[in-house]
Amino acid sequence: MSFLKKKIFNKTTVVQNLTTIYGIGFTSATNICKNFGCNPNLSFTSLREDQLYKLLSFIEKNFTLIENNLKLFQKNNFNYLTKVKNYRSIRHKYGLPTRGQRTHTNANTKKKFKKF
Repeated sequence: MSFLKKKIFNKTTVVQNLTTIYGIGFTSATNICKNFGCNPNLSFTSLREDQLYKLLSFIEKNFTLIENNLKLFQKNNFNYLTKVKNYRSIRHKYGLPTRGQRTHTNANTKKKFKKF
């Protein structure tokens, strides 16, 4: 399991442990448990070693963009936008809201830390 460099095996539930993986949220973790056939409220330490291996191999097979692959994908996406000089990347550059929010009265926290 090359994508799991950090230790996620502790006494919390399976869903909480799966959400520590970058790119897997609560809904995805619940769906993984449902497809895998284990109880989401089961503690992670109560899983046997073969079950754990099957679970992690299932994640590795079905989720291609997790951890470092997802971070690299997002970074390449953002670099492409800045290279093309997209409107959204220009708003990012000046520290303004990028998704069409109002800036005249709202977004003071976003405008407070402008980078000029």
